[in-house]
Amino acid sequence: RSATVYDEGAYPYHGWAMLVHGWRPFADFHMKLIPLVHLLYGVPQLLLGPDMLLARYTAALFTALTVLVAASLARRLAGNWAAILLLALFVSNLEVAVRYYRSLCMAPTALFFTLALYWVLTSSTRSWQYYAASLATAALILCRHGMLPSAMVLWGYLWLEHRKMRPGAAWGAIGTGVAVLLAVSAYYYSLAPAHFAGVMLGGLIDPEAIVGGPYGSGTEPLSISGIAWYLMMAARAYTGPILLLAPALGAFVWRVSRDRDDLRDLCYRHRALLLLIGAAAANYIAHLAAIVLFNFRIYYMQDFYIFFPIAIVAAVSFVHVARSLNAPAVRAQYGALAVAAIAAQIWANGIPAELHGDGAEMKRISVGAEAISRIIPPDEYVFSLDDPHQFLQAGRLMHPLLTYQLFHFVDSDDTQRLLRSTHYYNKEILTRLLDDSRYAVISDGLLDWMVNSGRYDGGMQLQDAILAQLHRDFRLVETVEGAYMGPTRIYERRP
Repeated sequence: RSATVYDEGAYPYHGWAMLVHGWRPFADFHMKLIPLVHLLYGVPQLLLGPDMLLARYTAALFTALTVLVAASLARRLAGNWAAILLLALFVSNLEVAVRYYRSLCMAPTALFFTLALYWVLTSSTRSWQYYAASLATAALILCRHGMLPSAMVLWGYLWLEHRKMRPGAAWGAIGTGVAVLLAVSAYYYSLAPAHFAGVMLGGLIDPEAIVGGPYGSGTEPLSISGIAWYLMMAARAYTGPILLLAPALGAFVWRVSRDRDDLRDLCYRHRALLLLIGAAAANYIAHLAAIVLFNFRIYYMQDFYIFFPIAIVAAVSFVHVARSLNAPAVRAQYGALAVAAIAAQIWANGIPAELHGDGAEMKRISVGAEAISRIIPPDEYVFSLDDPHQFLQAGRLMHPLLTYQLFHFVDSDDTQRLLRSTHYYNKEILTRLLDDSRYAVISDGLLDWMVNSGRYDGGMQLQDAILAQLHRDFRLVETVEGAYMGPTRIYERRP
């Protein structure tokens, strides 16, 4: 029912195009990640046919598996009540859940993150779990290379925990995970070395390789007010875990300061919780560093990739404190605090804006897709700047260069430089692509975005140039009312 966004169509569309039509990431089209996520969404599209709703079902499956693994880990660490509390934290938080039920990067990334944590923390003398944990850690990076700091924490814990009993197995597992990561990276590097290096290293090796840098459209000026706002938004999203962690943190400080417990011994006994905190903190600190040093979007201070480790820590810590209370009346009051924390989380987050839509976007996608598939032959490359949702649903091909909509349009006169990059374009390149196309699809929503989004100084001139060329060289075949991005026009080149 939730509203869709550009990324939700891009991941399954690129995965489908790679598996069905042989598109090469980094070489044929821009790729901001090593494309494991795209391939995971693409496999069902290959097996069952292209379909946007199928992509959401795939995300829901990844999310259900993640919840199952996270609840199993919480149960292993603190029993049934911890698992129940973990489930309550997720189910009652629509702000987080709505992001996991859409075909975005979060669901598959969280699955491998949680699997790696589970196998690292439950492995003892079973070597296969070392290897499973290490491979899941490698897959975590292949889903999102920004998770590298968290992966380093996971590999470091795996070695520290088993370096004395099974050092050979620990090193072998870590080496295998790193080898898989390097082998996959080497393959994609070989397809387009400059572009791959530019994306993976943020343009530090060769900034000219990617016009504007791989995250050029994601930068914004740093401000204290912006940081404060998004810190509050992050705290709101994590209301439940924060409220459950507060008494555990108080108990920890109390034991260290009053009972003179040995800090090192206390940390060792709770090393599983420290791993969960460390893996989550590593990712968050990396985001903060990118925001401060590279003007990365402040929005990413709302880090939902780390929800499950934080929720597990909150649930397990709360149960540990509850068991340390002797008086039944105090335990009952403490249990009421858990209920209050869940209620506060529901109140703080409410129903996200994404769920306030009419729930008909998937129907509108199908309306547009039906017309596209009926008019346009399967092997034609279509000129379109719309989101890829309708083209996935229709099983039709956009020009690879245009699958990032207008996000890769730049106001540049250096056409040759853009052609060398192969992944950014200006008005001249758009004109050439339109000249090479037999069909074009343009929606009113895209035309409005072009002019009124505030992203393009020459938006009106760009719109006028495209419409003039369409009217001169193409005939309007059909206007599809009720399509995904508003009335959508399908054009065919004049004879």
